[in-house]
Amino acid sequence: MPMLPRTAVYITWEELFDVRPKEEEILETVRQFNRQSAAILLARLEARLFLDLAIRNESETIRLQSFLVANFWDDELLTRAKERMGTSRLDYRIAFHSQQILTLMRSVVLHSLPTGGTEPDIDKDARFALGRALLKTSSLLMSGEMKAKIAQDRRKPSARNYLRLQLSLGAGNEVTNPPPVMNGVARSAVIFEEILTRTPTPIDLSKALEGRTGLSLNTYVDLTLGLLSAYLGRKPSELVENAGISILGPDYFGPSVSSETAHKFWEMESTTFDELRTRLSMESELIPCQDFTAFRMRPFVRLDNGKLFCINPGFVQEKLEVGLFWTITNNLQGADRKSAFDAWGKLFEAYINETLQTAVDPAREEYFPRPDFIGKKHHHESFDGILVAGRVCAVFECKGGFLPNDAKYAEDLDEFVKALERKFGTDQRAGVEQLVRKINQVFSRDMKVRRELEGVDVSAVEIVVPVLVVQDNFASSLFTLPWLARSFRDLMRKTAALDERIVWPSLVVLHVEDVERLSSYVKAGAFTLSECLLDFSAKGDPAPGRLFSFDLLFPEYLREKGIEKVPPTELDRTLRKVLERVSMRFFGRHLEPSLTP
Repeated sequence: MPMLPRTAVYITWEELFDVRPKEEEILETVRQFNRQSAAILLARLEARLFLDLAIRNESETIRLQSFLVANFWDDELLTRAKERMGTSRLDYRIAFHSQQILTLMRSVVLHSLPTGGTEPDIDKDARFALGRALLKTSSLLMSGEMKAKIAQDRRKPSARNYLRLQLSLGAGNEVTNPPPVMNGVARSAVIFEEILTRTPTPIDLSKALEGRTGLSLNTYVDLTLGLLSAYLGRKPSELVENAGISILGPDYFGPSVSSETAHKFWEMESTTFDELRTRLSMESELIPCQDFTAFRMRPFVRLDNGKLFCINPGFVQEKLEVGLFWTITNNLQGADRKSAFDAWGKLFEAYINETLQTAVDPAREEYFPRPDFIGKKHHHESFDGILVAGRVCAVFECKGGFLPNDAKYAEDLDEFVKALERKFGTDQRAGVEQLVRKINQVFSRDMKVRRELEGVDVSAVEIVVPVLVVQDNFASSLFTLPWLARSFRDLMRKTAALDERIVWPSLVVLHVEDVERLSSYVKAGAFTLSECLLDFSAKGDPAPGRLFSFDLLFPEYLREKGIEKVPPTELDRTLRKVLERVSMRFFGRHLEPSLTP
């Protein structure tokens, strides 16, 4: 079994002082704060962490964490940390992280003083009190009940038990490790500026958005990118040294955007403290430190003077894809809502197919998007894509949807398993079920059952690699993948009656970012797509107690092959082009992104 990847682990109050804090201790501190002062300061921390994650530079991370520790930890905390932590590096033992900050932000909105109170952004003692509250918050991000169940699971590791780890850690991983900005912005540009214009969908997403908000899709995307440039166009030192950068005026976009358009956009994306407090006060079965839906829906807060601050720029980035989809669908009903889901699935599938189709070595392999079955029987469309390379082929199913919040953020393992099976597993028309059913149809030993593919010759194929491509990182994590791989294996064993020459190794689950990474390497000539997928599939054994994922196995594959890291030049080129266009449109100046190494 390969070594698990080195993962950052946050520092807790319990670790330093040998006692688990109580929530009431944190609330006692929070109740003394001025709400606006504390919230804006927490938002500034989020902006710095967002930029640090976008840059992804170890030395910058250490520098940032060191700066925050020095400014938010009092002498007692610093002394205790030195005694307990020793020489631990601050890019590994993280003191400040997004889940911690957002959880405390929730408490600040609910319990801090609208007027009066101490102001952590200008009062050193209040800032140190905020630092202690943040450290205590880190100790409470996993319930005692969940900790006990996980400890019990360790005695008998299984694919189902690993799902509990995903359930407990997944939400924090979502906000602490958002998708790379480069991938998100570049992918959005391709999907909404290119693929949308040439892909038939059951509903016009642009018209649906404009009908709901008065903004065209292109305008909405450009305005969102313009907001991101407020952070990506900065150096880390600027965000640290200049507090005013975190506050935006309603006229942020300048004269190139009419006041009416800007007003419509801010109405969609911003809220007030009172509105946010009402939303956060609603009764819910979701775990507060995991569910940040209220922040995601409207990531900006309007102050009494009309200015705005961003709770987390990562939530603005989400608006380019998933957030935009939810902005549209949340205001649709009935058939229109279902059509919007179908439209997003088609766009996601088209993006994956175009990425894969351009990431093959034409002399050694060929990729066929959405091949049809010959004949007019039911389920005329076969796989979402198929890659043929001599005796090896890879068959693809794409799932652009997401698990519901009550499955991801409620610590209910049974509900998580049910939702996973409905969307990605073995339920009818779920990802694994579709792969198994269609493999059985194409490679059946019974010629009466077998169905041929139009324009695709699989007569030489002996190895069939099953590939499930997803956008929800809850479905592609190293804790979830063993469950899906086992589900595929078990269903194939129950139903497969394949030609005796056919071998099917383990299920490969790829996140959309994995597909983009593979594309960069294949285009650089490092390996063929079929070679890498076959290697991953051969190593993805869903044995009890074994953890594996693409992120875990791909670096091992590169080491074995002696392949150097390949930079994502095409994604970088697209990112720079988009940000330059937006910067010139709104601000009349060239952009020098902080993503530059």
